Amino acid sequence: MTDQDLAMMGEARVRKTTWQGKTAIHKAPVHPTEAYFYQEILCQPGASGISAPDVFAVSPSEGMWIEYIPHAVHPSETGQPDFMQALAEIHEADLNLDRDRLFPYRWTTQDTERAIDRFEPDQQRLIDRWLPDFFDRQSSVFEPVCPVSGDTNAFNWGRRENGDLVLFDWERFGMGSPAMDLAPMIPGLPDIELVDRYCSAYLDVRHTAGFHSESIRSQVLTTMAWLVIEVVNILHDRGNPEVGRYMEWFNRRFGGWLKGQSVWLL
Repeated sequence: MTDQDLAMMGEARVRKTTWQGKTAIHKAPVHPTEAYFYQEILCQPGASGISAPDVFAVSPSEGMWIEYIPHAVHPSETGQPDFMQALAEIHEADLNLDRDRLFPYRWTTQDTERAIDRFEPDQQRLIDRWLPDFFDRQSSVFEPVCPVSGDTNAFNWGRRENGDLVLFDWERFGMGSPAMDLAPMIPGLPDIELVDRYCSAYLDVRHTAGFHSESIRSQVLTTMAWLVIEVVNILHDRGNPEVGRYMEWFNRRFGGWLKGQSVWLL
């Protein structure tokens, strides 16, 4: 992290600053769900195991100040046991939740059509052919099984000076399948072997949770397909300056990935 704007694709401005003599991160504006998480969820006894930054202050008009986490993590680290344990702490947390204040996950036909229109014609044909296999399974992903962060990509993790793992950026906090937190942690659009390694690592931690590898795998693949649709629309809707670079990568990978992974869906 630097003093420069730390935001990746979000709408908020994120910068390093100080709060009452402590190094802090200031984020503004604050999404209502993230404010709810820091102000009313983290203080619940059932949230004691969740690895989130300390919050110093939250103001509806001025934003929020939270603990500065000094050390970034590399995407290759996210399959390690401490990451899986951190996910399990979220998913097993016994929380009193106001469903109306959680992030509203959705995957609509309109969202899909808008995203597909932004691909090259040859990719559009592949996506039109194979994406419905994933779209039709979205209920298994959005079913409110447990609390989820909803945004666990590697850039949202860090380590304190003592090595403790911390997850920040909670504006997509909600309820869903554990796959919604597993999928963003897996780098790129991976082959099935890497997906299986992450699923196995997670189930090693939550082996009594009643899940099995095939269903988690299918839900992770479905989540990945949905996330591409989300990201493509966000990049264009917010005029991200890197949209061309991202779309070049998606055009090379997404359609073929959908075709290759569809066989593993349940």
